[in-house]
Amino acid sequence: MKHIALRAFAITLLSFSCIPTPAQVKESQLGLGDEWLSWKPEHRQGYVYGYVDGYLGGTLSSCHAAEDLFGKDKAHTLGNGKHATDTPFARCIVRRGEFSKLFSDEKFDNEGHLDVSVYTKVITEFYEKHGNCRDYPFSMLMEHLASKYSTADELYEAASHGLLKGRSRQWCGLDTTPPDK
Repeated sequence: MKHIALRAFAITLLSFSCIPTPAQVKESQLGLGDEWLSWKPEHRQGYVYGYVDGYLGGTLSSCHAAEDLFGKDKAHTLGNGKHATDTPFARCIVRRGEFSKLFSDEKFDNEGHLDVSVYTKVITEFYEKHGNCRDYPFSMLMEHLASKYSTADELYEAASHGLLKGRSRQWCGLDTTPPDK
């Protein structure tokens, strides 16, 4: 009887250890300026290309999901139904981040890949010119480069005024107030 109880306890304990928990990303795990600057240019290009590809693919998938949930055959009040932009898919696509610099000229590198250097150069310049902002995660810089800002100085100006997502002033060493927990 004791062995059965022990086995039941072990199985219960094992089953609880198999329950998935959400990933907790620590700030120290975010990619930061010193890491970015240590990479070779082709690694930076690969990161940005992957980021843009994933971002745009995720946007497209989300917009298709919106169309499935609230699509043409379902009741919705997006407009009068006479314009293509009245569909949930079209409205979703319009609201996405643009990455417009990539698609305005559609430049390709020597290997036929989309040239993302317009973004890698801005991020590199941001970290080189504004060394006090090396704690700013490059994934978040990419997010801001997607639509609103286009130069390292614009990013720094916004960060120094606390206009960027996250703790931009703290990440740039401009605010010593500890963040709320």
